[in-house]
Amino acid sequence: MVYGAAGATNEAGVPIVVMLTAGVEFIISIAYTIFFIGAYGATPGKMACKIRVVNPDGSKVSYAKATGRAFAEMLSGCFCAVGYIMAAFDAEKRSLHDRICATRVIRN
Repeated sequence: MVYGAAGATNEAGVPIVVMLTAGVEFIISIAYTIFFIGAYGATPGKMACKIRVVNPDGSKVSYAKATGRAFAEMLSGCFCAVGYIMAAFDAEKRSLHDRICATRVIRN
């Protein structure tokens, strides 16, 4: 059998191209969030809504905290997005990833 790049598979039968694409997508989405939250305190979508992510004292979020928050956002999305839904019932309107990383989302 002859395999092209799109037809190449590993032993489990999952196309390698699909695995590589998913890996690249994951890296780009994490890097996007870390860069914008660390540099500007908001992603372009948050900027459009005129909100930003800050520390409890109102200071800018560091790149290290932005990294932790990006990974904590994935945790918030697990289990039927319960981490996001909890913000509706929280007095401070903070989701799970905001609680984990001690951040706040404020209006500009």
